[in-house]
Amino acid sequence: MDTRIAREQARVPLGDATRVRGLLAMAGYRSITEWANRHGIKPVTARRVIYDWANRADRDPHGGVAREVMRRLRATISRIEDAA
Repeated sequence: MDTRIAREQARVPLGDATRVRGLLAMAGYRSITEWANRHGIKPVTARRVIYDWANRADRDPHGGVAREVMRRLRATISRIEDAA
């Protein structure tokens, strides 16, 4: 039951690409590309996943790479929100 609740909380939409870029800037990243490179993700993949999935809360990303990108992105953003 606790894992289901955690998954539901993880599905809170992050917002559109502009908002995600702003959140990453608050975390000290100059761009989505810089964040992606530091996390070992191709920048084009990160941008595409953010465009497709960051503003959705109805389901998890379909592919394993997209799920991993969103997991890392949510972890980065949660560190910002915890610090604030």
